[in-house]
Amino acid sequence: MSRDLYNEYLSVKSVYNIYMDDTLHIYARVSSQVQEDDGTSLDTQVELGIERSNNLGMKHRVWNEGTRSSSNDDLSNRPVLTELLQAVQEGG
Repeated sequence: MSRDLYNEYLSVKSVYNIYMDDTLHIYARVSSQVQEDDGTSLDTQVELGIERSNNLGMKHRVWNEGTRSSSNDDLSNRPVLTELLQAVQEGG
């Protein structure tokens, strides 16, 4: 997969960019160890998110959920996402 295509993939699926003030919030998660090992690792997602925030001239904050399956896709299984959403709601 090309780097440009991979960046778009992360933007749409793996890294949720929420713009508030001048901070880019980067939410990283993988759903399996295979995904972690095949080039869509948490580190890669965070690195690309930070690169994007730098290109946009923004600060960044990383929200790392780790390895979480999406088969039980509700917020009780995503404590970091819940915290991120609460921060957004509070304007932080």
